[in-house]
Amino acid sequence: MGVATDIKLFQDKIDADAWRVEYFDEDGGCYVAIFAGPAAERRARDYREALAAGRVARVDLAGGE
Repeated sequence: MGVATDIKLFQDKIDADAWRVEYFDEDGGCYVAIFAGPAAERRARDYREALAAGRVARVDLAGGE
């Protein structure tokens, strides 16, 4: 399982009420999370902080790793 690197947090370009967190793992996998609704920015920032601190684990639903 890869480690999140180069984590980006930004306001969505299409929906101004949504916030995005995007990052790549060490294997080159790209991950995107979109937060909308109440406190979207705060939730996106919390998620980004948790990723950066290593408190979020990736779940592989495809049965890989």
